[in-house]
Amino acid sequence: MTTAVATKQDQSPQVVLRGQFDAMDSEIEKVLPDHVSLDKFKRVVQTAITRDPDLMEADRRSLFAACLDAATDGLPPDGRDAALVVFKTKDKKTQTWVKKVQYMPMISGIYKKVRNAGEISTLSSHVVYTSDDFNYWIDEEGPHLKHAPYLEGDRGQVLLVYAVCKLKDGSVEIETMTTAEVEQVRQVSRAKDSGPWATWWGEMARKTVVRRLSKRLPMSSDLDRLMR
Repeated sequence: MTTAVATKQDQSPQVVLRGQFDAMDSEIEKVLPDHVSLDKFKRVVQTAITRDPDLMEADRRSLFAACLDAATDGLPPDGRDAALVVFKTKDKKTQTWVKKVQYMPMISGIYKKVRNAGEISTLSSHVVYTSDDFNYWIDEEGPHLKHAPYLEGDRGQVLLVYAVCKLKDGSVEIETMTTAEVEQVRQVSRAKDSGPWATWWGEMARKTVVRRLSKRLPMSSDLDRLMR
């Protein structure tokens, strides 16, 4: 009886996945930055899989590739710094829909990477609502904005998002995007109706405007890859 139970447990999807993931230790450890331990990274991944059953059902190759991408950036997929997002794609050979996994850095993770790189003085992004006091203008000195969030009740509907970056030389770069522009980006995402876009629209909107701003910023190849 004991042997039969043990054998059944050994063949469970959770145990099989854990064994496959353990076999990747050397690959993951090779790309992880020094400040992120292998044990911590693996715990975060296991927690993410436990919380999202779709990850267990998704294509294993894409899941492990997404984990390696997250490890390379040093951003554990905890839902704050990064996420493992499941999307459906059609297999051309079998003409069936399969679940695949994509690594997605979140705005918090992007900020963390930018701070650690030391190439930019400050970087921030915000959502503007219709009840906020917001002014944006451009003159011969460049773009300017003032934003005072409404703090006395309902802030209304989302109006736009913006990102502000101060460079090492003291110059400032600003990017704004309307809700419609953000939605255009969401519509071409493979996970437009699930994952972070469905759960954390504001976070994804801020990330979107930061990515657009990043095209004008001096960045290392690592940061540039993260933004793309």
